[in-house]
Amino acid sequence: MAAFDNASLLLERSFAKGDALAAFDNIALVNFKDDGYANYLAQQFPDKRFSGLTYNFADYHSILNKQPNLAAFCSHQFEFEQPFDCVVIYFPKSKPEFEYLINNLFNHVSLDSPIYVVGDNKGGVKSSDKLMAKFCTKAQKIDAAKHCALYLALLNQASEPFEPQNWYKSYPLTIKDVTLSVYTLPGVFSHGSLDDGTKLLLESLKRPAKGQVLDFGCGAGLIGAFLAKQNPEVAVTGLDVSALAVESTLTTYRENGIKGHAVLSDGLSQLNGRFQQVYTNPPFHTGVKTNYAITEQFVADIGQYLQKSGELWLVANSFLKYQPLLQQQFGHFDIVSANKRFNVYYGCKTN
Repeated sequence: MAAFDNASLLLERSFAKGDALAAFDNIALVNFKDDGYANYLAQQFPDKRFSGLTYNFADYHSILNKQPNLAAFCSHQFEFEQPFDCVVIYFPKSKPEFEYLINNLFNHVSLDSPIYVVGDNKGGVKSSDKLMAKFCTKAQKIDAAKHCALYLALLNQASEPFEPQNWYKSYPLTIKDVTLSVYTLPGVFSHGSLDDGTKLLLESLKRPAKGQVLDFGCGAGLIGAFLAKQNPEVAVTGLDVSALAVESTLTTYRENGIKGHAVLSDGLSQLNGRFQQVYTNPPFHTGVKTNYAITEQFVADIGQYLQKSGELWLVANSFLKYQPLLQQQFGHFDIVSANKRFNVYYGCKTN
């Protein structure tokens, strides 16, 4: 149990008290962690059907084909024929994503089904009762420990048929005489507005991209869209761990007349081919927690996906110590632009 996330430990403590899942047959585990608890729960109840629903490809992969009674689903939109009679939700990283999630989910849940919501106290779980009020009886806190809380409500109203297009925020972007429209779903980085780091990166580019281009951690696809608008001859690929981000990227490309594609991937695991340039404003959070491992692994591995003389353009908060990693992989790199918050790094593959 020690390896489980604190939220999972709280769930297990509450479920073990009175065997809370015993009366149910078709249970949804939503936005679950990749800590092994979903697999453990399926092992404990081999006669029940569990479905792991997530937007995160890494979490999806952690349960894929692991237990015969645990199915894995990773998509921006959930579609199921048989309704769930119990739902367990890990509160996501933002309130808008939680609202998107429950509207996406609750028309696939039987009325009067229990809805468990668990999460870190600093992550917004305390607002779950208000956010679910339209669909559920008032959520009651039933347990708390390790800076986490667990709420329980009963579903008394299903959501309307879910239409992802109704949840997009769009905004115009003009940089260096390039104008485009950016489309973001809730939970996607820079939802509804351009972040300062990406803005500095795009303003720092000295020449248009060319050849095969990768936008790593593409979010809403605005870096790739900007590069394709500068030079329509580039072949742009977006890559992200989030199904919400991949769908946002595809929408941004489509709405701006860009012929690009996007890949759902844990790091670089699903990537094929080599690229002339790679551009990224890489993530350094997992949920509400700081996590440098994603970018560290990316920098260590990206060289094998670069063509000869291939380039890396990376923007990061200036307090993040990525210089030694870049030095190790590229031998020489430059800080081409900087302000009080961000550095833009440039490296070129030499072998």
